[in-house]
Amino acid sequence: MEFAITTASYNKATLKFFSNIDESQLKANPRSLFLEGSKCLDREIMRQREKIDSLEACLPVLPSKESEDAPSFVSEPQPTELRY
Repeated sequence: MEFAITTASYNKATLKFFSNIDESQLKANPRSLFLEGSKCLDREIMRQREKIDSLEACLPVLPSKESEDAPSFVSEPQPTELRY
């Protein structure tokens, strides 16, 4: 079964992802709008990646399980003894 998208439904779906664009702009020059939208999304992805990298730089580095010599910053959970 082949999935077909009509121009009208495609245009409506496209408008959901871009703000301040009306249908007449999309009909008049869709390629330009898509290229500008793509650039905008790329910039936003780069901005978010920079934020993630910045936050990761603040996190402490925990030693791996295989490294026996490294000090353990996170203790293993210990079983608790229930007393009544």
